[in-house]
Amino acid sequence: MLDHFTDRGQIGIWQFHGRSNQQWRVVRQRVNDDFPFRYPEDRYPPPNRYQPRYSCNTYNINAGPIWDNRDAKYKCPRVCRQERGKWTGHWNTTQWGQASVCACKICD
Repeated sequence: MLDHFTDRGQIGIWQFHGRSNQQWRVVRQRVNDDFPFRYPEDRYPPPNRYQPRYSCNTYNINAGPIWDNRDAKYKCPRVCRQERGKWTGHWNTTQWGQASVCACKICD
């Protein structure tokens, strides 16, 4: 059995005393025969395995004045499409009568 300690950068070994901190046990784990995966040879590698993963973020894009939800449903999809994104359905007025923003989900 091994029980160790450190003191001011020095490592030492305690003498065997049989307390709980010196008792060890071995746990047998189940072996996964399919690790990491098993597919028929005609499908190896599996479809979409090497597809790139895109990160998506939501940005507030300036859209000029938006007067109401009906106006937002007209303007926001177009504003987001110009930024290569998709409108999330949310918008805010930042300056009454002058400026609003559309929430656009843009994936890189």
